[in-house]
Amino acid sequence: MMEVGKHLVLFVTLAFAWSWGCWLLLPVVRGQSSLLAAVLMVAGSFGPGIAAVTLVWYEGGFAGLRGCLSSCLRWRVGWVWVVVTLFLPLVVVALAATIHLALGGTIPPSPASRNALLAAVNFVFILLLGGPLGEEFGWRVYALPALQKRYGW
Repeated sequence: MMEVGKHLVLFVTLAFAWSWGCWLLLPVVRGQSSLLAAVLMVAGSFGPGIAAVTLVWYEGGFAGLRGCLSSCLRWRVGWVWVVVTLFLPLVVVALAATIHLALGGTIPPSPASRNALLAAVNFVFILLLGGPLGEEFGWRVYALPALQKRYGW
């Protein structure tokens, strides 16, 4: 596999330029199109992922990209950790909401609270697009190996 991380400063620059570029456009389009604003919000979260794919392809071509992407599909954890990863955020949010309510707080109404299907779709949408596919992918695939190579664990 090709050497990942030769261009770490370029990775950070590309990641931030894409993300902040999308997010800086939000105030301009929010009043005109809420759909476009939502698309820009989600697209901005893909800055690190786009930067990683771009630089891995630049450094190693399609073979490097294929090797990098296939390494992402090799799971090195047991099923217990997968279950913990999926359900721990739910437990933490439920616990935080319970403490908040117990201390006299209120939870504002949400369209998803009245519709189980909407709540489930929203959960999966946020679970996948709220970090792992856009942001986490870039930092873990490109930046982390380069930083570990230089600084160790």
